Amino acid sequence: MANSSVNPNSSEVFNYFAHKGSCQFKAAQFEVDVCFQNLTNKSFSERLSVLKKAAKLLRASMNNLARLETQAISWRIASAADAAIVLSTVHESEPPESSNEQTNEPANDPTNETTGQPMNTSSSKTRVTEAPVWLITGCSTGIGLELAKKAIESGYRTVVTARDPAALTHLGSSDKVLVLKLDVTLADSAEAAIKAALAHFGRIDVLVNNAGIGYFGAVEESEEAEVRRMFDVNVFGTGRMIWAVLPGMRKQGSGCIVNVSSLAGLRAFPALGYYNASKFAVEGLSSALRQEVEPLGIHVVVVEPSGFRTDWAGRSANESKLQIDDYSATAGQVRAALRKSAGHEPGDPVRAAKSIVEAVASDNPPHHLLLGNAAFEGAMAKLEHLRQDFAAGEAVARAADFPKAVLKSVD
Repeated sequence: MANSSVNPNSSEVFNYFAHKGSCQFKAAQFEVDVCFQNLTNKSFSERLSVLKKAAKLLRASMNNLARLETQAISWRIASAADAAIVLSTVHESEPPESSNEQTNEPANDPTNETTGQPMNTSSSKTRVTEAPVWLITGCSTGIGLELAKKAIESGYRTVVTARDPAALTHLGSSDKVLVLKLDVTLADSAEAAIKAALAHFGRIDVLVNNAGIGYFGAVEESEEAEVRRMFDVNVFGTGRMIWAVLPGMRKQGSGCIVNVSSLAGLRAFPALGYYNASKFAVEGLSSALRQEVEPLGIHVVVVEPSGFRTDWAGRSANESKLQIDDYSATAGQVRAALRKSAGHEPGDPVRAAKSIVEAVASDNPPHHLLLGNAAFEGAMAKLEHLRQDFAAGEAVARAADFPKAVLKSVD
């Protein structure tokens, strides 16, 4: 493999890469990462076959090496023992013109994608060979907006949604970015958004259920209409999007669903009883969903932030009109503190967005992604409280079953 054209320090390769943008680098890096990951599942004979094919392609047209597009990829090819395997995998669906090999797959050039066409794969359940497609709900402000920006910056094809798409025009609209109107409380709106995304990009690889609202009030103070509205957004809205996206993810045999919960989905706070309940529901839904879809190649990540500098404690959260004096020292104090902290929370939405993108792109996305010091400390404190509480009641718990002798007689 000693050849100047695979040397990342050669002037030809360096000059080509010097004119590429950071988004193109990141997108191409993702593609090669996927190629390496898939090769680890091949048998020795399969890898040898791919290596031979790669060698033939290299002899036919060494210039195709430049199509890998990043200095990082070029370095990897120059240093890896099985570099030719990677080149072959990238070019399986588009052999050079001088090659006599035939293929039934359409040409795949990551730098010149055809909008609205499905990704080129060797089967309906195989690797992603183009930049993944992200669909994010609730992108008008806060973490949703920063996540949309980060996904676009990372070179991902991104579907950006909001109830008022006019608020997202600054993100642009192109073959890489699709801005859509979406109200997650309406089943027709959710289905229409998924259909539009599939028509534009051909697939959805990552769904981020970020849309959500808050509501402040002691349990007794809370108004049913407001509580139902919040559940429709936080719980049923998440469910609607999952229902709409899962058929496609099951067909392609891959995907990742990111459900934005909260520290309040792990531990309860006064004045947030029904908000807690909505986020506890998201946690339970996500846990069951994970067990159902992980065997199908689909990941589920639950994001649990603490206080972040968003509109959540400001205009996004209503509060109960009824306020009972008996709760002034509990729910009342918490409600006042939340309002006072609005706009001054310690959490940085930009850093949160970066953490979410990195988690989804990792080889093993986490089941739970805590964000913020308060989230980590609060979750660990809750775990310790549960441990102590459960341990204290162990004898009672174990004594509640039928005696073993009775169980044996039934068997």
